This record gives sequence, C-alpha cells and structure tokens, in this order.
Amino acid sequence: LISVVVFSQISTATEGFTVIIFYTLLMVGMSMITTPSQTNGLNQLDRINYPDGTAIVNTTIQTSGAIGTAIAVGILNKSQNAFLSHVSNPHDAAVQAEGLIHGIQNAYTFAVIIAIIGLICSLFIKRVIVLK
Repeated sequence: LISVVVFSQISTATEGFTVIIFYTLLMVGMSMITTPSQTNGLNQLDRINYPDGTAIVNTTIQTSGAIGTAIAVGILNKSQNAFLSHVSNPHDAAVQAEGLIHGIQNAYTFAVIIAIIGLICSLFIKRVIVLK
C-alpha cells in the first residue's frame, strides 16, 4: 500500500532510484499477499480439487490483472487528455510531461482506493484449519 501511495505522488522531480526501490517493494509485497491468500483459498477445497482450484485462481488473477490494467490506462489517458485540454500550449513537451504525470497520479490514486478496499475485505477473511 505504501508503494502505491508513493507512486500516486510521483512528479517530474522524482528520482529514478526512488521509482526502482518502491517498484521492487511493490512487487515483493504483492507476492507476499498472493501466496498466502491462494493457499488459504485452496484450503477450502478437498485435496482432489486442488488442480482445478489452482487453475481457477490463476485464471482469476490474470483476468483481474488485465481488467485492472485496462481501467488504470483508461484513467491515465482520460486524465492526461483533460489536463492537456485546459492548457494554452498542449504541444509543448514539458506540458505533455506534466499531463502524463497528472494521469499517472490519478491512475495510482485509483490503485490506492482498490488497495484500501482489499485491505478492508482482508479483515473479514477467516483462516481455515485443514483436517487431514
């Protein structure tokens, strides 16, 4: 969540090293969330259904990732175009960079909102004890 918040505040003055560090933290955090949640979800199933459950979870992750990316790019594009429509010289490279930054900030703000919703939903997940 912290990495996504940092990306929602990105600017043209943000150092490349900062982006690399927080992107790495974001990817590590996502793997630390995905593995236990997938294990907890599969624990709901009988052992014979594990392959099907794994296939369903992996398909859902891929589909959700594609939908989320499409929504984020749509927000980025719409925000950038809205920004550029309100400036006097939208063809200036510096103004276009500011428009892109504005779009990126809005796309990551959307990601922050989704992450907060996910955090709230995670509070209601119950741990399942597997009986052998």
